[in-house]
Amino acid sequence: MNRWFGCQGGLYERLFCRNFCHDLMEEEKMKLKWIGAYEKIDTFPETYLPEDSVCLSGSADTDMENFSRSSLIFFIPVLLLCAAVGAGKWLVWGDADAGMNREHLVYLAALGTGQVLSLCCIPIHELLHAIVYPRNALVLFGYLSESGGLFITSTEKLRRNRYLVMVLLPFLVLGLLPLLLYLCIPPSLLFLATAVFCFASFSCLFCIGDFYQFFETLKKTPRGAIIQNSGNKTWWYREVPDERPGEMI
Repeated sequence: MNRWFGCQGGLYERLFCRNFCHDLMEEEKMKLKWIGAYEKIDTFPETYLPEDSVCLSGSADTDMENFSRSSLIFFIPVLLLCAAVGAGKWLVWGDADAGMNREHLVYLAALGTGQVLSLCCIPIHELLHAIVYPRNALVLFGYLSESGGLFITSTEKLRRNRYLVMVLLPFLVLGLLPLLLYLCIPPSLLFLATAVFCFASFSCLFCIGDFYQFFETLKKTPRGAIIQNSGNKTWWYREVPDERPGEMI
């Protein structure tokens, strides 16, 4: 999984990733390895695959710009989702924006807070992908030196349903759950409500690449398929005897 949203990786490495990943491996026995800067996605680790493996068309694009353009189709649905939640808030609480004009400074401060928090949670976004892998999997965590975007990748194979959960988990935790929480916050708590809504909205936007992979996988793989990364591509195949389970080459 490659991510294209993030700050320069050196800051993550010094302040967050190195210590946090070490704690995860020690406490939860996860094989999560921080690898730092990675120059090109076409040099990701490869593994042995069955001869009948099929490449998912969406993940075969080596050009990051092509993938990004394909993912933008989900930009409007995300905006519509956030707008629908805002309308739901109005139906539940009445005038959810009452007093906004009187407290516009608080409102603007809350917007900024939500945006900053969503950016700070980008590493958590990637770790949510990682925790779905089996505990015996080796998951590599790093950033692309050209863009500074964080990514996780693993050659461990996953069943289709588990793979779909892995792809969608950051949206469920960092996007959908905060949107539902926003519906429960009284309008009188303007700062909290606005910050939560802004955080959830930006977190959903950071998931548009995940949405693309989710629907590509749902549409183009059969039930019970095995999904596996090798290099910069994602492949699927029907289950075969486990001769070389995710061995990197």
